Amino acid sequence: MKFVNKLTMTRLILATIFLVFMSIKGIPHRRSIATAVFIAATMIDVFYENFIRKENKSDKLVVLINSLIDKILVTTALIYLVETNIIPSFVAVTIISVEFAIGGLVSIGNSDGLLLAKSTLEKVKTVFQMSSIIILLSKMSIDYNFHKVKEYVANSFIGVIPYMVLYIALLVTVIYAVDYFFKNRQFINIDR
Repeated sequence: MKFVNKLTMTRLILATIFLVFMSIKGIPHRRSIATAVFIAATMIDVFYENFIRKENKSDKLVVLINSLIDKILVTTALIYLVETNIIPSFVAVTIISVEFAIGGLVSIGNSDGLLLAKSTLEKVKTVFQMSSIIILLSKMSIDYNFHKVKEYVANSFIGVIPYMVLYIALLVTVIYAVDYFFKNRQFINIDR
């Protein structure tokens, strides 16, 4: 098995572990473990992207699977953050909708052999999404495990930072979607 495939399988396993720890209540320290797993999966993705760029190798199936793993991680985290009343649902719905709309367009484009233009904001969007989720998951873990810290942070500017990063991620995601669909507007034919 190629090294890149091993990285992808590791991320898939971590995404599954993240899903389990976020879903099953009663597991001791599950929030902290889930946060650490999410961070590990994100760091492996950064390493994977750098490795692919450096080695100039890309298997379309591996790239597709990695993209799906990103969507699983982001979707699971956002839904859980909504369920625990940490973020408003419109933020999760907007980000998830953009991810699936663009993922659908890419899938259709690939199946039809179209060469779709990429948005230059894709990496920026991913960095802000992953950073905001990591910060919010960490905040959730700290709030749950350290009540005195929660009280101090809630009454300080530090308590606002996770939401600032979240809303920047939301804004960048929306701008990314507009840019992506605008660059590929010739492939979107409504009159069919």
